[in-house]
Amino acid sequence: MAGLVPPQLFENDPDAPPPKPISCSLCTCICCRKVFPQRYCMTIMLVTGLTVLYMQRVGLNLAIVDMVIPVIKTEEEALCPRSTDNLNATSKKIDNNQFDWNEQVQSYILLSFYIGYAMGNGVAGYFTDEYGARWFLFGGALLSTATTAIIPALADYTHWLWIVISRILTGLGQSTFFPGSTSLIARWIPEEQKSSIAAIVLTSFTVGTIAGNVCTGYIIQWTNTWSWVYYIYGILGFIWLLIFYFFVYSDPYKHPNLSKVEKSILAKITTPEHLKLPLKRIFSDISMWSIIIGQFGNDFTLYIIITNMPKYFKSVLNVSTHMIGTLLILPSAACFLGSVLFGLAADYGVGKLHMRKVTVRIIATIFAIPVSCIFMMLMTILQCDLIWANIFLCLAMFMKAGFYAGVGVMGMDISIHFSGILIGIASMSGGIAGMTAPYVVGLVATENTFPQWMLIHYVSTGIGVICTIPYLMFAKDERKDWDYHTNETNPYPTDNVAVCKRIWVCYRASNQVQN
Repeated sequence: MAGLVPPQLFENDPDAPPPKPISCSLCTCICCRKVFPQRYCMTIMLVTGLTVLYMQRVGLNLAIVDMVIPVIKTEEEALCPRSTDNLNATSKKIDNNQFDWNEQVQSYILLSFYIGYAMGNGVAGYFTDEYGARWFLFGGALLSTATTAIIPALADYTHWLWIVISRILTGLGQSTFFPGSTSLIARWIPEEQKSSIAAIVLTSFTVGTIAGNVCTGYIIQWTNTWSWVYYIYGILGFIWLLIFYFFVYSDPYKHPNLSKVEKSILAKITTPEHLKLPLKRIFSDISMWSIIIGQFGNDFTLYIIITNMPKYFKSVLNVSTHMIGTLLILPSAACFLGSVLFGLAADYGVGKLHMRKVTVRIIATIFAIPVSCIFMMLMTILQCDLIWANIFLCLAMFMKAGFYAGVGVMGMDISIHFSGILIGIASMSGGIAGMTAPYVVGLVATENTFPQWMLIHYVSTGIGVICTIPYLMFAKDERKDWDYHTNETNPYPTDNVAVCKRIWVCYRASNQVQN
């Protein structure tokens, strides 16, 4: 049947020679061959891969605090008091070179990652759908790992602009991961497991954020250098690449080690085919624009947290570097827990309660964007209360996880053949949000006072709410007609009409009623 995995690849050929018996070796049992379902093996590799890449991504956000020559504040100058332990930890001398980078230079270094990230997402989405996700995930992770490992050499022996270029290339490499992951999920995961698996994979960045923040702080404390942060994260990246190369394939029918049980399960999945990219129809689809705008709103509020919270804790709440990593464990863990619970709740609502997927997606998105922003404002209102600030940050990150059971996976709902491209296009808007958020913080929080940070969260909340409204109005959960090929039957033939045409039809209908 057209659109399905070729039957001969999942059924026994009576004329084919009998298969060779698989020896029960240590590799057979441990390395996920035949024994362990390959879709779960792929899921584990995606989770661990995103974890490692996010360690490479967020490590600089905290390490840059010790890469620059510190500005020592007296207790009278500081907004919030700090303990004697934190004071001693902060004043510890770093053995590496430290650099005279002002706030503007630091902001350029921090936002440079998102330049490459935004540039690469659309291209990565196209190529992962067209040629398979495996090689582009591998190449992207290799680029990210290599450019992370060379940062100490660039910092010591070149101008800071070379670090900016390196971080742009890191972002370019990591731009392949979300489109590639969604493309693999669309091909490998059955519909009844898609929400939970997608939520777990797409929010495993929280594990990387936890590990990145905690390990960065303690690596600097134990080694008394910042350079080993980049070396260790580079080594982890190369180890992951080696394992990924041998155990992940773009499509199920290309995998040489599927069990009969898993073959029967995966044979039911509609497999994406190489169709002509309907780019004009995609960009004329109002549902697609609701995804793009929703992604921008979510990522703007998210990157306020991920990119700037270490600086907020350091410059405003007066917390030492290694303590920042420890404090940020709980918010990231709360986001990962939320991803699991939101994913399970979404699958339960669709599978057991027979709710429409679009209803589940909208509810999850409301929690993810507007509700999380409220908790971020409460965190700033309490000012120097570190305990309650961290509690509200945890609640905000828990709610943030709803995005990955909501608008974050809608690209897989409306398209099978182009899901990677749709996620890539949406992630481009997220990359633009990643560039915008640090710029807004640098523009507003010139003196890092509480009123300035309160204004930042007011702006963030306003952007989040405005970007949620189009999604609430135009979200869809059915495949679009441009996603069907000629041999497939489209049960919703009139669903995807160009925005301008829909407006014109409604206008003419209203005139006819009036006449």
